[in-house]
Amino acid sequence: MTYDVTHQSARLLKGELELDEIYQAFATRCARTRQQIQQRTLSFLMPPVQRAKARYFNVDSLLEWAAKVLEYQQRQDFSEINPCFCLDQSAIEALAPYDDGTTVAQLQSLKNQIYPARQSFTDALVSCLAPHDFPGFASLVLQSADLGRRYLCTKIRLAAAT
Repeated sequence: MTYDVTHQSARLLKGELELDEIYQAFATRCARTRQQIQQRTLSFLMPPVQRAKARYFNVDSLLEWAAKVLEYQQRQDFSEINPCFCLDQSAIEALAPYDDGTTVAQLQSLKNQIYPARQSFTDALVSCLAPHDFPGFASLVLQSADLGRRYLCTKIRLAAAT
């Protein structure tokens, strides 16, 4: 029987990856992730469908998807998930290790208010923080109050736990 190059390559790849526990765990998590985020807020990050047959023809699409998710996470723009910012109790607790005791106190007027976008929250931060506190602390506040980022991090932690 004569196989074309792609078929033969897929067979060789199958021989390698079928026994690779790391790849099998990755493929299993991809399938589980697809089920968990389908028709949800994170559906735009959904992995590609894995076929039952010829699954090793499509390894590249899973790896490209994983790279895109990592790039999305590194961009630190989670507005597609949720553009809002809120300095709630969870955000304040995340800031506690970095606070000198006065910086979070300056932010009390922002507590539990929902800001529709990063810029409106940043403008509110500028009005509350002393100029010498703003450069060092603002990025931490933005990270902890970013509701889209927190939602994604929660989902990643839950997926890692299962």
